[in-house]
Amino acid sequence: MNTTAETRKLVSALESFADEQTLASEERGAFLDRAYQHISEMPKNTPIDLKALANASWPNDPDLLTAVFTRDDYALSDGFIPDRRVSRALVNFMGKSQFWTLNFSREAIKSGHVQYNESLNQIILTNIPAELSQELRTETRTSEDDDI
Repeated sequence: MNTTAETRKLVSALESFADEQTLASEERGAFLDRAYQHISEMPKNTPIDLKALANASWPNDPDLLTAVFTRDDYALSDGFIPDRRVSRALVNFMGKSQFWTLNFSREAIKSGHVQYNESLNQIILTNIPAELSQELRTETRTSEDDDI
C-alpha cells in the first residue's frame, strides 16, 4: 500500500468534506486543524483508524465524515500509516511560480503575518525576518537611494 498516495486521498477527502459542508473560513480551518492534530499526535508508524479520525475531526456527526472516506472517489480504509509530510497540507499553504516559492501555515493567516487580497490577487507578508528585510532593501536599492 502506498502511504503517500493514501494520505493524499485522505487530505483530499477531508478538504472535499469541508467544501461540501460549506464551512466558513474559520470553521474550515478549525476542522482541518483538528484532523491534522489527530494525525500528528498518533504514535509514529501507527495505522490510521478512520472512525477515530472522524470522531476527533467532526465530533457532532462523525458518520457523515466516515461516509466521505468510503466513497468510490477515495475508497479509504483503516490500516495505512499516514505520511506526516503529506498531511501537513491540511494546515499549510504552498505555491510556486517561475520566480518564487511560498509556504506558510494557516496560523500565519490567523495571526496577520500573511494577508490575502482577493480582489487584487495579492499576498502581503508582514513581520518578515530582519535578515530577509535587509536582503530585500539591498536588492531593491536604486541609485537614487544612494544619493540620499
